[in-house]
Amino acid sequence: MTANPASCSSQRQFRERLRARLARNTHQIVFALDGIPGHLVETLWNTPVIERWRAVFPTTSTTGWLSSLTGLSVKAHGIPGVVFRASNQPDSLINLCQYQGEALDIPTENIFHDARRSGYLSQAVIGDLLPIEGAWTRALLDGAAILDRTAFFTAPPQSVQARLDALDAAIERALQRAATPTVVWVFIDVDQYIHTHGYDAHVLAFLRGVETRAVALAQRGIDAIAHSDHGLVPVIHDAQIAHHIARLCHTFDATMGGAGLTRWFYVPAPHLTAFQRALTACLGEVADVIPAAELDDVPARAGDLFLIARGERFIAPPHYRYEHGARQPDELDVFYAVWEAPC
Repeated sequence: MTANPASCSSQRQFRERLRARLARNTHQIVFALDGIPGHLVETLWNTPVIERWRAVFPTTSTTGWLSSLTGLSVKAHGIPGVVFRASNQPDSLINLCQYQGEALDIPTENIFHDARRSGYLSQAVIGDLLPIEGAWTRALLDGAAILDRTAFFTAPPQSVQARLDALDAAIERALQRAATPTVVWVFIDVDQYIHTHGYDAHVLAFLRGVETRAVALAQRGIDAIAHSDHGLVPVIHDAQIAHHIARLCHTFDATMGGAGLTRWFYVPAPHLTAFQRALTACLGEVADVIPAAELDDVPARAGDLFLIARGERFIAPPHYRYEHGARQPDELDVFYAVWEAPC
């Protein structure tokens, strides 16, 4: 394995990297591994060239995958996370994982359009995205000519081998459909499993299986690529933190949005300074309280004030053991790996 050290290179460069590979005029199979940090694959995989990149912030799937596939900053594509206001109206709060509307105007120029312009068949394996199918997934996958609905980690619980068998079948179907070179983006939502189980033996065995398949593809003259959107860190739900947030939102007429370990608040202007002071007094020991204006690359749809977790104690679904969304090192640690077929 040749590994480049961790750098400040952004995951946004994925689109440019894939576009440059299209000149090879050969199949490109892309494993999109949700929730897998760079340091993990760097220690686990022996065969690819790996680069460690930095995730965009907030470290959520909706934000990270859109930046990766479009090459756009978070401010440019306008999707800050999961729960946010679709407009500047107080009643416009949406959950992006459920939203079906057209008001967001999400950019759709992406890797699939790049591939089609270069004469490739654009395909995506999207079964693990089906539970949140809506406006975001439509934009993310725009330009993919064929959508395969195979699921891996959102299907009923199954063995590692069963998941890998499903992966094999999806890839072979995609290759059989391709009369020309093809780009196949295979979304694998390992994140769903990691939330409750962590990076256990099941995850490690699956990732080793991905490497085995990537090596076999390269030996067949097919390029294999893997990339990720964010990592996860341990979390402990703290009911007292949840109580403080609810109380302060009620007192100052604030509304909370965000996702995971980063939350933001829409606060009436006359209350903003007092709300920030109160939030810092209550939660400043466990999280950073930062005005949106002091953060880089934050779209206008995000709130006025951010609450960003610094450690394990925060708010989360009580059964979660791992979470993401903030800017702890393991959350920001993403990767780009290539198994290139011999010329």
